[in-house]
Amino acid sequence: MPALSLPNFMGGIGELQRIEGSTDSWQWVIGELKRCPRDLAMNGETLFLHSQLYREVMPAVIRTAMGICAMYCIQNANNRDTTLRMIDDAVLELINSPSPMMTDASGEIHPESGLLDELARLQAFALYQMIRMFSGGIEQRVTIDLQRGLLTTRALQLLRRSRIVLGDNLSPIQNWNAWIVAESIRRTVLVIYMFYGMYSMAMHGVCVDFATLAKLPVSTSPASWQVQDARAVFGAGTETERTLPYEDYTQEWMVSTQKTLHPFEKFLIVPCKGLEGVRAFGFEEV
Repeated sequence: MPALSLPNFMGGIGELQRIEGSTDSWQWVIGELKRCPRDLAMNGETLFLHSQLYREVMPAVIRTAMGICAMYCIQNANNRDTTLRMIDDAVLELINSPSPMMTDASGEIHPESGLLDELARLQAFALYQMIRMFSGGIEQRVTIDLQRGLLTTRALQLLRRSRIVLGDNLSPIQNWNAWIVAESIRRTVLVIYMFYGMYSMAMHGVCVDFATLAKLPVSTSPASWQVQDARAVFGAGTETERTLPYEDYTQEWMVSTQKTLHPFEKFLIVPCKGLEGVRAFGFEEV
């Protein structure tokens, strides 16, 4: 990741300073994270939450998250505390309430639906931490730090379960709906670790979770994310699905012959290679 100087978070009278990168590349990454709650409220999707992910049944935790993200979009000095209190209550509910498991008529648990519910809870949790980070104060920053282990542990547990249930190399052509669930889990886990990597870089000057982040799986079929239904995936030029560890993915990208760069690819490449590195290769962004 680009070298950063350690920002001064406390001003002369003790006010909390905004988290900002000391390079254009790091500022860009922070901006991408900061816009995620607004993207969900305005567009119904984010870098890690596909617009069709909850097309059949939208979990209550996502409905709540969308409402809070909408509040964040219109946040001002008068309603800021209300928004943060809503987040505190929502996070407590996520932490303390058991996850409902969806069953069929015979009472059998659907493994994929259980994954989807856990994913919804993880995505909501991540969005709340982003809002806390970029609009909260010292108390929220402390809470974010204290809950790092809880959120990252849940992320890895869900990733492990998804790899058992869905496998690592599920093709979007074989089962696009299941692939979207698997890819959403991979992306959500990556974004969570990138978020805390950014936070630790800003606070301590080092990415404390880099060793884990480097090993997280990345899909090599980003074009399949851009389509809106299973029929369209056949015309998306999808290659055979592979997943690579993040560190291997960035190295393979350096020698890739592809000419396009999808949004999530750019989100993964910029922290390692910088905006200048991306521009130097002359990719056409999708």
